[in-house]
Amino acid sequence: MKRISIYLMMLLLCAASCNKDNANGAAEGNGQGAVEPGPEPQLGPEPETEPAEIDFNNIDPNDPHYKDKRGKALNLNSNQVRTITGTPWDAELWLETGSGSMTVYENGNFKANWSNCGDYLARVGFRYGTYIDRTTKNYIADYQFTKTGSASWGYFGAYGWTTDPIVEFYIVDDWYGNTGVPYGGNKKGELTVDGATYTVYTVQRINSPNPFGENKTFTSVFSVRESRRQQGRIHISEHFNQWAMSGIKLGKLYEVSILAEAGGSATGSVEFTYFNLMALPVE
Repeated sequence: MKRISIYLMMLLLCAASCNKDNANGAAEGNGQGAVEPGPEPQLGPEPETEPAEIDFNNIDPNDPHYKDKRGKALNLNSNQVRTITGTPWDAELWLETGSGSMTVYENGNFKANWSNCGDYLARVGFRYGTYIDRTTKNYIADYQFTKTGSASWGYFGAYGWTTDPIVEFYIVDDWYGNTGVPYGGNKKGELTVDGATYTVYTVQRINSPNPFGENKTFTSVFSVRESRRQQGRIHISEHFNQWAMSGIKLGKLYEVSILAEAGGSATGSVEFTYFNLMALPVE
C-alpha cells in the first residue's frame, strides 16, 4: 500500500511539472504581432440570410466587425497581397510612385497612409484563385471609415475585377476632389440602390495595368453615389445586376473588395472602424 502511495505522488508531481512547462511555452507565443499565427478571430459563420442593418451611430462594442474587436495587426509596406488568417479575405497594398503603408487587422478593419503618391490603393476582400460566377453569391458590404488629406482624385467604396471579359469595377460612396466622376468617363445612365441614386460611367483603359499579367485594354465601370457618405451598407450584387441589364457585360469574378484609393500627388490617410464583407448564398 505504501509503495502505491509513493507511486501516485510521483505521477502527480510529474503532471504538475508538465503543465507548468506547457503554460510557459504558450505564454512566450510568436511575439511578432502579425496576423499569423495566433488565435483566429471569432467572427462566426456567414449567415444564410442578409443580417439586419447596422446602426452606425450606436454600434455594439462587442460586434466582432467593430474596431474594438480588431485583434492582431498585419503590416504591409510594399506592393503585396497577404491573407488575413482566420477570415475569407485577403489584403492588398498597391502604389505607383510615392510612399505608403497599410495595417490590416484580424477582423478585416484596416488603416492606411500615403504620401505624394501618383496612385495608391489599399483594399480588403475576396480574391478568388478560381474565377466564379457572380450570380452564385450575394455580395453585401457594411463599412464605416474616416479619412484625411487631399488628392486630385480618389475613391472609397467597393472595388474588384472580372475576367473574360476583363472589367474593373467601382462603387463609389465617397471621394477626393470635387466629384467622384472618373476622368474621361462616359455616362451610361442612372440606377437606384440602397435608397440612393448612382450615376454609371464607363472608361476605356488602354494598355493599362491589371491583375492578369501584361498591360491590357479593358473597361472600367463606375457607380458614383449622388451624395458622399462614410458609413453604410452597399448591396454590391444589385449594382452587378443593374449594370448587366443596361448592357454592361461582366465576366467571372476575380476580386470583390472594399477600397481606399487616392491619386495625383496624394497625401493622406484612411481608417476603417467597421468592416464586414459578405458573400451570402443566393436564395
